[in-house]
Amino acid sequence: MVTGYGQQVEKQQIDKQQLDEYQIKTVDSIDVVRDYRPVLADAVKVRRSPDMSLINREAIETELRQIATATYFANKTFKQAYYTKLLKQHPNALRSNIENYRISYLAYQEREYTRAASILKSLDASDAFYQGSIITLGHIALETGDKQQARNAFVKAMKLDFDLQLKADALFNYAKVLYAMDSTQAAQKVLEKYIVQEYGGREPGAQTQESAEILSAQILLGTSNFHTGVSLLESLKDRGREADATYQKATYYRGLEFYNERAFENSISIFMRSEKFPIDAKMAALATYWKAEAMYEV
Repeated sequence: MVTGYGQQVEKQQIDKQQLDEYQIKTVDSIDVVRDYRPVLADAVKVRRSPDMSLINREAIETELRQIATATYFANKTFKQAYYTKLLKQHPNALRSNIENYRISYLAYQEREYTRAASILKSLDASDAFYQGSIITLGHIALETGDKQQARNAFVKAMKLDFDLQLKADALFNYAKVLYAMDSTQAAQKVLEKYIVQEYGGREPGAQTQESAEILSAQILLGTSNFHTGVSLLESLKDRGREADATYQKATYYRGLEFYNERAFENSISIFMRSEKFPIDAKMAALATYWKAEAMYEV
């Protein structure tokens, strides 16, 4: 009996010693985990973070620029020449130019194109009224269906330096007529040049409400991101299938950006927008996958 009791005590002592050793090891393990918790968190983050380097930014930016170009032109009419403002800014111009421009401009407004063109061509190439006459001749060519002649007139006017605003207006008209002639890439390059001049280094929309025009300008200036592209596409009332396909990409990529920023609720919202346009089935599946991952993180 005594022997049995002694064996039991000895066993309890051994068990206690093993328990103490286990607890020491456990504490050590907890300390190790605690020390490496930031590293583990980063590992999990890397495992669950999408690889943004796989995104073909150049392709999506090209698509957005094409849409921005079309949108900008759709929201802007051809720039008209003017008389009263020119007279105020250039009162010392040649008197015959001032008078002939006034008469011809009135004839143009009355759609007397032949008479207007005849007088406009008589102006002396010496001042801003001559520059305005070239732009007006471009408009007459447009309104009579001669886009090539209109293009030539706007190119000529944009090379003149008598009035900088007329010069910029001619540049825009040149871009717009190129677009009307289906020279899309050339029109886009000229439009980008015009926008740089128009904003003079200012950020489009910095002090104004965002509009399709402002968003288009931001994209064409290269100061935009996926957020701007999404905003532009959502501002369009009637999007075609190609624009919807671009919207699917832009929203998906924006969702990935939000996800990597750990802004999971925002990423969920925008992934859901991307899912509404499953034009690319693989991308739609990926949007659903990353939406689920974001939901898990919330």
